[in-house]
Amino acid sequence: MRTLDVYLTAGRYPDAGPEPSTAEAEQALQLAAQTIAFVAEHLPPEPP
Repeated sequence: MRTLDVYLTAGRYPDAGPEPSTAEAEQALQLAAQTIAFVAEHLPPEPP
């Protein structure tokens, strides 16, 4: 997930670098969604 690391710094420091292109932003959103789904699948079930 190193691809998303770039956006961590940019999110905290808006002047840290250039804005991502639309394609890069869409790819980052896809990777983030896949990461969330992966983690959610591996969490223990919530208690009732």
